[in-house]
Amino acid sequence: VMQALRRLADHEPPNCMQACFGAGVSVRFLAGRKLVGAGKDGKLPISIAAADTEAEVEQQWILLCSELQKSHTALIFHMKNHYALVFAARSWATPSAAPEPNCGASASMSDPNTTGVVRQLLTARKGQRPAVWMDWAEARATMIKSVGYKIMAVSRVA
Repeated sequence: VMQALRRLADHEPPNCMQACFGAGVSVRFLAGRKLVGAGKDGKLPISIAAADTEAEVEQQWILLCSELQKSHTALIFHMKNHYALVFAARSWATPSAAPEPNCGASASMSDPNTTGVVRQLLTARKGQRPAVWMDWAEARATMIKSVGYKIMAVSRVA
């Protein structure tokens, strides 16, 4: 997708994770495994690894929700031979079902009556309509499985 956007804009910056195009649009890798051969150790804004702690997973979720809430940004998830928009995010603590503020901050995790947090993305496995609430754990597992699976941010640039 990024390569196609670069071609459309007739602009191919060498070895970069963010490209800006004359049409006022930028695209960048937002979340996934680190990029091999890229600068800054290939880390992405939301760099995902199998060894991440719960605190790191929570921080990744907060950053993802922050990007999703920007009115000038759309998120595209490349997963198992499919590209789909990320339409929304939701999360709640179990078993009390108390929502987390801004999809992320987990003050409820310190509650001894809470057993965990459910985090989900609204996306599409087939087609492009918002049809599936995918667990963040599943989305992470998909991105960990292959360096090619990522979430990209497409933004309007002033």
